[in-house]
Formats: sequence, C-alpha cells, structure tokens
Amino acid sequence: MSASRKSQRPDNYDPPKISTAKKRTDSAQRVPLFYIDGKEYSVPANLPPALGLRYMRRVRDGASHVEAAMFLFMEAIGEDALNALCECEEVDRNAMEKIVERVLEIALGGAPQGKSPTD
Repeated sequence: MSASRKSQRPDNYDPPKISTAKKRTDSAQRVPLFYIDGKEYSVPANLPPALGLRYMRRVRDGASHVEAAMFLFMEAIGEDALNALCECEEVDRNAMEKIVERVLEIALGGAPQGKSPTD
C-alpha cells in the first residue's frame, strides 16, 4: 500500500502502537479489594488487558469458569491474598461474589479507576 493510500483511510482508524517495554507497577496504583481483620488486600487499579484476554482464552479452550477464575485470581491478587481468602472461614457468599465481580471488572476493563470495591 502506498503512503498516500495509508493517509486516506476512509474510517480514520489510527492503529495502536504497542511497546513491550515493562512498566513499573507503583504501589500507589493499587486499590483495596478486601480486608480481613483490618489487613488490606489490594489489587492493581489497572490490570493489563492481556490478562483478561488470557482468562477468556482459557474459557474458550475448555477450562471451566472456576479454573479460569483461579488463574485470574492468582495473577491479579497474588498468592498471599488468595491464601488469606481460602483460609478465612468467615468469608460469606456475598463478600466472595463482590470480590470475584470486582476482579473480573478490573481484569476485563470495566471497572472505574481507583474505585474501592464498596463503591
């Protein structure tokens, strides 16, 4: 395609230019996800969109939603937070659903930046 043809795109689409350079994750870019006995467990305010795509690909490739969600949790909240939830007998269904929904929102790009899970 010639240079003049590129500049005359009828839909004005400007393809994204993606850099593979790693971005530093700053702790200030985290939001609270849940608390156990006053200890905060947080999640990055912005998870990489590729994480959501890997989650969806696992479901597409035959993983159960539970298996895919476990993968997503391990990647998004980390082993310490996941272990804390697994070991806490007091976590009820409502709290767990809220936590799962929040992680999915952030991972799939639907959560507003910087909002807490109680907003």
